[in-house]
Amino acid sequence: MTQPGSTSQSQVAELFESAREARGRARETVRRAEASGLVFGAAVLRHQQAWARAERLRELWLAGRHDRVRYSASARLRARLDGMPVMHRAGSGRAGAGTLLPGGGPRQPNRPVADLISH
Repeated sequence: MTQPGSTSQSQVAELFESAREARGRARETVRRAEASGLVFGAAVLRHQQAWARAERLRELWLAGRHDRVRYSASARLRARLDGMPVMHRAGSGRAGAGTLLPGGGPRQPNRPVADLISH
């Protein structure tokens, strides 16, 4: 018979086994937490790299805005038209209304400006 407050050999063995299982679960939890930390760290690194690339692209875009005229035919044409007085764009008033504007190619022949204005 065991006295009150004393533990039997089987109870000690059960407590020892329970503690061993708890340590195993704790180790597994720590391993999962470390793996999650590594995954999170890698995600943060990828985010930072993507952010840096986006910032570099933004800076290049801002720096190259004035260079678009050099590389884009439509931008060059727009800049050229913007630099012309309005009178030169469609002939010089009524006197130039009968002049021909160049067509867009073999399918579009030259047309008088007055015809274009009336449409």
